[in-house]
Amino acid sequence: LCPLEFQPYPIGSPSCVTNPIVVTSAAGCRTQITVKTAIYPVPSVQQILVSELPAGSSLVLSGLTPETQQYSSQDLSSYMVGYNATFDWTPQLQHAGRTWTYLFQGPVDSCTNICQFSVIVLKCKYCISERDSIHTISLKFARHWTQIWSSNPWMVSPDELNYGQLINLGNSYHVQNGDTWSSISVRFGISVDLLQTLNPDLKDLTTLAYVPSSTLYTTLQTMNTTLCVMPETCASFRPTVAGIRW
Repeated sequence: LCPLEFQPYPIGSPSCVTNPIVVTSAAGCRTQITVKTAIYPVPSVQQILVSELPAGSSLVLSGLTPETQQYSSQDLSSYMVGYNATFDWTPQLQHAGRTWTYLFQGPVDSCTNICQFSVIVLKCKYCISERDSIHTISLKFARHWTQIWSSNPWMVSPDELNYGQLINLGNSYHVQNGDTWSSISVRFGISVDLLQTLNPDLKDLTTLAYVPSSTLYTTLQTMNTTLCVMPETCASFRPTVAGIRW
């Protein structure tokens, strides 16, 4: 919780505190962040300002009943009461490899309670859902299930997956100088489209264009990150490439 002033305080009080929150998540992982704030006695999302939230997320307010009752005899027109605001989001694959930062502010017409929270969405990771199996996950990426299994050496049995369990989608590859999207695609038997899908952090959010091959190596060096790859473990399933025999 953001350690904002919990006791109701007069409107205009300068006693608000700023304290960033950082959590780590991954594609398919339900992520909840609760911040404690002080607003008027009747909860209203209109009293809360949050920077643009990602699609599929929600912000829910809930009252802290004991404190509301404790101060019910006071003139609440001059005071604010503690409430919880819960941010709820399940990141998707396209969010991987980036840190998503948001500002929570409220209420807007009095003391400025600001809490910054960031969600680090890990790349090449995936959270198991209730309906997932190693087969359904592999089908999402048009891979053989043995590829997922081989990327998770701790996995004793491919038939025993637990809801919420974090698994590796593939392997990390340190791009070498001279590598291109196409050469990496051929090396690991993976299409360029899937390779780029697994690495959404290399996509410009404005132009929606991926980093060109000419700057792929230097970009990854600057970002201090690796490339997520899902090698095709079955030679017969690898795409046909002129001049290459698997």
